[in-house]
Amino acid sequence: MASLADASDLLRLLLNGGHSAKAGYLAKAFRQTGRGDFADEIVRAMKGAGYDVRESSPFEAGHIFGKARRPAAPIVGRIEMLWESMRGKVIAVFPKPPGLPANNEEYLRYVNEIYRTDAYHSLSLKATPSACPG
Repeated sequence: MASLADASDLLRLLLNGGHSAKAGYLAKAFRQTGRGDFADEIVRAMKGAGYDVRESSPFEAGHIFGKARRPAAPIVGRIEMLWESMRGKVIAVFPKPPGLPANNEEYLRYVNEIYRTDAYHSLSLKATPSACPG
């Protein structure tokens, strides 16, 4: 639904087939996903053509929807919805952050001790031949 830039192709199919019930589902779905402009356009066009359109939700109760920022591939919306539905569960299993160290000097000494090893490992990643210039 987020990949649609305008409702014209959708409206053509709904009007040509006289699909007032499907128009009601789509209008409500667009409204629930933050695209009220599409919902209004569908309802207005169908009613203008003499159809009785009643919005009803095609989604199961409890679904969380974010407002679409721009037309995007359907997978983008799917991943965002999955993240929103699972976010609380993911946060619940994360360990608590360790907080600030109790002894700053001891912590800085530890960082200095591992600095050279960390730098070595960071720089030792091999580049692929296609990524090398020249």
